[in-house]
Amino acid sequence: MTSDFEERFLTARRAVIASRFSNLNDMQLQAALTTEGPLLLLAGAGSGKTTVLINRIANLISFGCAYDSAEIPDYVTDTDVLFLEDWLKTQPEADRAHAYALSALRPVAPWSIIAITFTNKAANELKDRLAHMLGEEALDVWAMTFHSACCRILRRDIERLGYDRSFTIYDTSDSERVIKDVLRDMSLDEKVFAPRMVLSQISRAKDKRLDPAGFERTAAFSGDYRMEKIALIYAEYQKRLGAYCRLELTELPEERLHLGFAAWGKDEDFFAVKGAVESFGTAFGVELSVERATDVAWLHPGIAAYILCKGERVGVFGKLANDVTSELKLPKDSRANLNIYLGEIDWVAFHALVPAAVHYQPIPEFAPIQRDLALVAPESMECGTLVTEMQRACKQLTRVELFDIYRGEKLGADKKSMAFSLFFQPGDKALTPDEVDRFVKKILGNLKFKLGIEIRE
Repeated sequence: MTSDFEERFLTARRAVIASRFSNLNDMQLQAALTTEGPLLLLAGAGSGKTTVLINRIANLISFGCAYDSAEIPDYVTDTDVLFLEDWLKTQPEADRAHAYALSALRPVAPWSIIAITFTNKAANELKDRLAHMLGEEALDVWAMTFHSACCRILRRDIERLGYDRSFTIYDTSDSERVIKDVLRDMSLDEKVFAPRMVLSQISRAKDKRLDPAGFERTAAFSGDYRMEKIALIYAEYQKRLGAYCRLELTELPEERLHLGFAAWGKDEDFFAVKGAVESFGTAFGVELSVERATDVAWLHPGIAAYILCKGERVGVFGKLANDVTSELKLPKDSRANLNIYLGEIDWVAFHALVPAAVHYQPIPEFAPIQRDLALVAPESMECGTLVTEMQRACKQLTRVELFDIYRGEKLGADKKSMAFSLFFQPGDKALTPDEVDRFVKKILGNLKFKLGIEIRE
């Protein structure tokens, strides 16, 4: 083969493959046609990441490694090169299949491709779009969630672990029911050994690759009575799961939910972040403490700490390690970048230790609007009476704060002035000044009618 022949064929082959994906933009096309080595896509929402993945899979199945390769099959002739060059001019549909076949090089078998995603909705979208693009071949692609993929592998090979292929997967509620049965049979109080807390401890043990015997040794060494009992619960729990061929959902690959947080700037330090962590715990009705951490790779070994809740590690925080700062190429000549603190809290473990009575609500989309009022009231009237009537008069009034009380001769005997800050919280839209004026007028009218209260001039 001459160099001219090779160059013409490779150019024509790449052009044929690129024509198959002409619906993609330049960057999407570059990603879809990359077949060798790892590839990372960084793109925002709605930018076509799924489209790229689907087209890349189609490229692998239809053309294999042809686009990235300079290899030319022995069977290719001058006639084939002329055919591809002519086909590219008008791309007649009747010859498309032959052009694609000539351009393929070691096509990838559909069943050897795995396309993993997080949700069933996303996995179903992948399957549908692949089927639309590839037809029946798409049915053999492993397009599924992490859990579905792992379940398929386990169904095939779990006998090597001593389980039957007909195993059943238990979710959290199923596992809690088994734990409750174990507690009842062992005459242990659920108030002392809360099922969620026990499951959390067992899950942590499994994360550390501790079987019941290993966990029992660790518990005995600690001298903690509660941990020793949980070790016995763990052993019985596993025995019951095995007897009925059950697997915990948490025994499958799990992306645990974490709460991340960061603080940076020249005024930030370890103790400021520690105070914020403690305040976070107080908001959820628990006390958080810290202990020194020296083995977290992404944090400075001398300025890092584990976060403890009821004696259990639920998170970590500290100053960003110097090598990480260098790797991220953060400017070292800025004082603000020398104080970067990062942390994370294992939300599943933390939430299992939070009292059930804690409630929270979403942050409002629109900022509250404040108005101040000074009201003249009888000396005997309590502040709470006024606040109650103001809130009854206007549902958009979400908060009232008393910030001043005044008494003087100008007010008259047995009179006092109480100054309030009123906060109006909009619902699904921002409030206008006219709307707030109407709310204030309505509140004053209600106070005058119900209590005889006047605004202080």
